Amino acid sequence: MLESTKIKYRKNARGFIQKHFDKQTYSEQNLLNKLADVAPNYTAKSFSNLKSALSFLLKERRKEKLAAQIRDIQRPYVNKSTKKRKLKKKTLNTNEMKTITNAVVNKEDHSLTSAYILAKFLGARPSEMQHIKQSSGNTFRILSSKKSKNGNRGLDRDVKVQDSLCRHIIWAIKEIQKDAIARVQDRFNYLMKQVFKRKKSKPTLYTLRHQFCSELKSSTLSEKEIAYLMGHQSTRTMENYGYANAGSGNIRIEAAVSTSAIETVVRDTQKNRNIKRAKRINNLKTAPQKKRSRTSLY
Repeated sequence: MLESTKIKYRKNARGFIQKHFDKQTYSEQNLLNKLADVAPNYTAKSFSNLKSALSFLLKERRKEKLAAQIRDIQRPYVNKSTKKRKLKKKTLNTNEMKTITNAVVNKEDHSLTSAYILAKFLGARPSEMQHIKQSSGNTFRILSSKKSKNGNRGLDRDVKVQDSLCRHIIWAIKEIQKDAIARVQDRFNYLMKQVFKRKKSKPTLYTLRHQFCSELKSSTLSEKEIAYLMGHQSTRTMENYGYANAGSGNIRIEAAVSTSAIETVVRDTQKNRNIKRAKRINNLKTAPQKKRSRTSLY
């Protein structure tokens, strides 16, 4: 777990305790009851994050049993029809891309421009942008912000960019350190609301990451190479990003490691899933058909 994640968990957990309990004086049962009471007010993801933060803080305080009880609390079902689903934009056409580029350039905000460059050309997550280092020349190392404790999720990657792009990446890495990434995201989102007033789904920095994957998928790279450049250990995760027909195949980045090295760190789970699916279909075809009852309505 990254140190920044630990700091975030401590802050969120302490904030929750201070909000609901005076001077942090509370019993274990009171904490469990309060967490269960407020659960319907959170989305599933937010409640899961809150439980993770509280259990982490309690583990540090050597209250393993209470931490386990918090993880077991289930958020009650909330009718989804009562909540508006926030639309996420995952693809950008040529005109939209030009509009975003012009808006960012005209804003003359160095932090905003640097985030745009790192998301568009490296596909970096916002949480990864301040953890990109220049290895040597036009080679860079991106530290993953999605690493799991057991090590089977999230992947650090070494990438090589074209010479013409290298100086822009170096400049962006320096500039992004001068501001809090959350504030940069807020300014980018506000700018997109001004630029795309009539669109229901507004582009975000993460949209640029999706478009980056679209460009990779429309290129001649293999699925494992694409997964590596996206920072995924599994080719299955890649399905959630971009579409091949939404990209032009014009990429200015490649893996800085050999194909054999990528083979050792990226799992081809998509291939395994296709094999299982084919076996399941074959079993259905060869299985004896059940005779329908004459009284069946179907």
